Amino acid sequence: EVIDCRVGSAAMGRLAWVVWCAGAIKVPTVEIADGVEMPVISIGTGGGEAGHRDDVQAMVESWLNQGGRGIDSAWVYFDETAVAAAIANSKVNRSDIFITSKIPACMSNWPARVFVSENLRKLGTDYVDLMLIHSPLGVDCAGTWKALEDLVDKGKLRAIGVSNFKRQDIDSLMKTATIPPAVNQVKYNLFYRNPDT
Repeated sequence: EVIDCRVGSAAMGRLAWVVWCAGAIKVPTVEIADGVEMPVISIGTGGGEAGHRDDVQAMVESWLNQGGRGIDSAWVYFDETAVAAAIANSKVNRSDIFITSKIPACMSNWPARVFVSENLRKLGTDYVDLMLIHSPLGVDCAGTWKALEDLVDKGKLRAIGVSNFKRQDIDSLMKTATIPPAVNQVKYNLFYRNPDT
């Protein structure tokens, strides 16, 4: 389970991000795919979609400067350029940062490749550590997954997974998959749990 360290509060019409850490962060990792170690805690950047990219950039910079290394972004957050700027300003080596990103949904092979390519361009990186399909909605999950598998083979993605998939969605995907999903990122907290995910 990946814990989302995102903390935010509205203040005077602007989203104020607060990341509090006592000293430098040392986050343990877990192997999610062959040779791919993911931090068990990442900073979630959702909020950029509300037009607060400066806040996202400051939050990610603070996270990296405190020792955090996992960043969880998504195409639907519209914050890739803010994440890229934060990484550039942090002076942390890209190889020491674990970037998770997401394409919006199942969309077939060619559109998935376009979304990943655009995501890499906006993030200012040659590869993403973990790419997820954000939702099982849409068309042709098998074709979408095949595109992600091909991009793993090409070194553009180190690991691939899903988000918000139910058991039957994963079962359907596994009928044609050659690489199993490394993770299924789901909403899970004290107030919400879906036993079918």
